[in-house]
Amino acid sequence: MELTIHPSATMERLRERLWQALEARRVPGFWLYGSPAQIGRWLAYHDAYSPSRDADTLRRLYRTAFDVALARLGTAQLDQGRLDRARPAGAVPGRAGLHLVSLGCGGGGKDLEALAAFHGPRAGAAGPRPPDAHYTPVDASAAMLSEACGRVGAAFPGVAIHPLVADLEAAPDLAGWWAGEPSARLPRLVTCFAMLSNFEPAPFCAWLRGLLRGGDVLLLSAHLTPGGFPAGAGPILAQYDNPAARGWLAGALTELGLDAAAYELTCRAVAAAGAVAGAGAEETWQVAVEAALRRSATLAPFGRSIALRAGERLRVFHSNRFTLASAAAVLAAAGLQPVQRWSDAAGEEGLFLCRRAT
Repeated sequence: MELTIHPSATMERLRERLWQALEARRVPGFWLYGSPAQIGRWLAYHDAYSPSRDADTLRRLYRTAFDVALARLGTAQLDQGRLDRARPAGAVPGRAGLHLVSLGCGGGGKDLEALAAFHGPRAGAAGPRPPDAHYTPVDASAAMLSEACGRVGAAFPGVAIHPLVADLEAAPDLAGWWAGEPSARLPRLVTCFAMLSNFEPAPFCAWLRGLLRGGDVLLLSAHLTPGGFPAGAGPILAQYDNPAARGWLAGALTELGLDAAAYELTCRAVAAAGAVAGAGAEETWQVAVEAALRRSATLAPFGRSIALRAGERLRVFHSNRFTLASAAAVLAAAGLQPVQRWSDAAGEEGLFLCRRAT
């Protein structure tokens, strides 16, 4: 297994993006997960406050979505003869393989569920060799990639793993990177979980569309607001305005060299009417976490001085929140056709199965 660094994630490019973001008074997303200490803080926060802590309920939801996505891939208009010729000896005949591309893979927990849905949880057990399977986890954090690769490799030793470090916020050209891989001949399931919340929705979804071939399927999640905005904002804000979340976000500022006494961390709901065509303020909004500067400070990341003035606000984190309808509208406007959608019992997590619109 070889770890590949995409040009978007070279140290030179990340330095430039960090400087540009700070000049625009925001912290880039990759910086929040940039060190082992930050990953540890994020995991502590995630374990305590993420809606996915109700593991059994969400596992069933995602497993249903994976089953439907794979069934859709089984009927995709791909060159089945070419797939059969490409399949290695010993693979189950008559069944196409899979290329699972996990954008923002994190620790790979959901990828395990996807692969289990593909060829069962006992891929390493004695018996017929499963169909050809390739796994491309993509993340800005090499440490997260290592975690995902280790978990998937241990559970599914027959899967070929191609980890890629890339800054997805930079909308990198990924399609060209894997076009020449052996997996290019396989049906492709692209997953993108918890990413729509942190990027600008319209350009990000347009970028996703550009990654898809005609026969690919995309499984994407969106954070929802039961009850709409502003009525449902309070419980959502509590997921971000808590000691674990503040410890994670303050850690990123400390690693930039900003003293904790120099700012106050604020968490508020920001209306985003007009972010989705035809959607009202009750359907789209943002959780915005900012550092309000109590006094002037100078940051010097990688040798460049960036002066912050008292009274300025530095955007540290944001999370876009949708309804099922407004998230579907974002996808459709970008040329992604939602063919099926699900939500959890609490109404906070939406899943969308999409194809590239013709």
